Amino acid sequence: GAQNTAVGGNSLSSNVSGAWNVAMGYNALGANTASNNVAIGGSAAAANQGGTLNTAVGYQAMLGNTSGNNGTAIGAYALGAANVNGNTAVGYQTMRYSTGSENVAVGGNCMYHASSTGGQNVAVGIQCFEFATSMSESIAIGRRSEEHTSELQSRTNLVCRLLLEKKNNPIYISTIFFTYTTQYHLHCHN
Repeated sequence: GAQNTAVGGNSLSSNVSGAWNVAMGYNALGANTASNNVAIGGSAAAANQGGTLNTAVGYQAMLGNTSGNNGTAIGAYALGAANVNGNTAVGYQTMRYSTGSENVAVGGNCMYHASSTGGQNVAVGIQCFEFATSMSESIAIGRRSEEHTSELQSRTNLVCRLLLEKKNNPIYISTIFFTYTTQYHLHCHN
């Protein structure tokens, strides 16, 4: 391949035809033969072969992906499952074993082992949706919010646990209106 940058033992070692890749760290993009990937960290995206437009930063970030596209993993062990598309995982072990597509997870262990059937979820917070199953088009905000939930299956479900200052200010999220009181109760209005 042409226009590649490889720094570290075994990085981009299998690349024959892939172009525009950046691999920094031992075994980063080690099995890669595709184009337009960035892997920084020991064994970052090491198994990637055909996946394109992926970014993996951190030790073993996006380790199991072989053909998934458009993924972003930032943090050690982030987005470690194989062949997922369109996920963004930021934080230590975030989405490590999750196999759903088009999810956004921010926070350590966030969506750590979420169900393989879920997609288009947003989770923000430490251990948020950590072991959730069978969820799609759902939102969770806050530390350990709904970590063991199994009933979230549609965009009509919205779960929030907010750790907020004592204020009485509105929060607008899409078409749903939230307010919170000094007692930290969350009121939802459609």
